[in-house]
Amino acid sequence: DGTPTFTFGGQAAQVRGGTLQSVQATLAAVSSRASLDDVFVFVASNHGGPAFGPSACTLWCWGDCATLTATYFQSLCAGLKCRRQTYILGQCYSGGFIAALRSGSRLIMTACGDGEQSYPTSGGNYDEFLLRVAEALEGGATTLEQVFYHAQATDTQQEHPQISDDGGIGKDQSILLPRG
Repeated sequence: DGTPTFTFGGQAAQVRGGTLQSVQATLAAVSSRASLDDVFVFVASNHGGPAFGPSACTLWCWGDCATLTATYFQSLCAGLKCRRQTYILGQCYSGGFIAALRSGSRLIMTACGDGEQSYPTSGGNYDEFLLRVAEALEGGATTLEQVFYHAQATDTQQEHPQISDDGGIGKDQSILLPRG
């Protein structure tokens, strides 16, 4: 819903509400200001829907009942100049976003395949996959590839996390280094 600020390694990230208008405006603003050397990270933790056509899996927006298809979301991200973009998608059917987003400048981690649902933790308090991602970050992972493989190995639900990393961004240790 965009209320908290996320802090990791001494760096604070602004969290924005996930309404359709907010996602559109935020991606347009970042696209206009980001440089090739910036690192872009997008995390989705809401619901998703199945595909009813090529790359048509959806991400449900917060509070406004709007959805973003994988192809429309990719079009919103097309203007990002950053050579290192990371998409961490926890919603059901999130694997359906890989085909649309795939490029050498993008690392994509999803909670599940394109025909699968994702699940909360057994207590129902957290998204299982995103919790395992957070644990890896808190546990000292030095690369995003380590983060993914930790999340995949420790995910206890009936989902199959997916990764796409054509450009080797997951091996880049500079992304998770604290900045001073």
